[in-house]
Amino acid sequence: MKRLVLLFCSFLMVSQVFAQRSDIAIKYISVPQQYEFLKSVDQYQLNSMTKFYLNKMGFSAYLDNELPSANRCEILTADVLRVKHLLVTKLYLRLTDCNNNEVYISEIGKSYEKEWRLTYQDALRDIFRVMEDEGASAQTILQKNEKDAANVDLNASDLKKDETSEVIKAEVKMTDKLENDEPTTLTIDATPIITETNVMPIAKFSSYTHNNKTFLLRKTTKGYSLYEETSGTGDGLLLLGTITVEDNILTFIDSSDNKKEAYFDNEKNFVIIQDGSSFVYKPVN
Repeated sequence: MKRLVLLFCSFLMVSQVFAQRSDIAIKYISVPQQYEFLKSVDQYQLNSMTKFYLNKMGFSAYLDNELPSANRCEILTADVLRVKHLLVTKLYLRLTDCNNNEVYISEIGKSYEKEWRLTYQDALRDIFRVMEDEGASAQTILQKNEKDAANVDLNASDLKKDETSEVIKAEVKMTDKLENDEPTTLTIDATPIITETNVMPIAKFSSYTHNNKTFLLRKTTKGYSLYEETSGTGDGLLLLGTITVEDNILTFIDSSDNKKEAYFDNEKNFVIIQDGSSFVYKPVN
């Protein structure tokens, strides 16, 4: 009799837990302000980039301090975790629901870059690059979550039919792909890095140096224009390109109309990424 009571209580608890998942639609994704493997809030803009990519996939993603008011079971939590490795930076994305059930685990994103900012951002891009190649989207992930919740709910109702049934919590394990260290060829364009507003220059003109040359950054209504100071032009300035700013995302468009990734780092350097290399323009104080 005691065993029957325990099984019935287990059935009730499982039913209540998964009823929350099946009856309440997901509205938002919550992205933490800091990941456990990093040392500061939004270090290397990884948290802001995660939010950006999730919104691009069709989710309504927010940093956890910006999250609108909602039932906690209307929210999924996004976390990026690091797989420790000496030679390769490996990250993966995990989505969990209000009961800490894993809704989605991505493939491993990898990077062989040596500089911390570049390697973490490159690995994060690789996560979403693979997800895009696999056709993952907010719709497909949420639909799978609803289907899984419904299936678990049906399985829970079968507990009372078998006295020997046990409530088992499945542990989702990473596949052997975690140990696959083969280089990944990156074939799609990189998405621009989100730049913090407080590191962008606010002056009308700002001077920079690069490779012992002097450059001028002029603030415009759409962003900035980058000039090289040279005696080869009448006014002493050669236009190298323009920088557009939209939602703190910078795009550098050179004089040949080629688009390149750009950002201002925490030291207020202006950085242009081209063919995997960083060209750093240092501010002149």
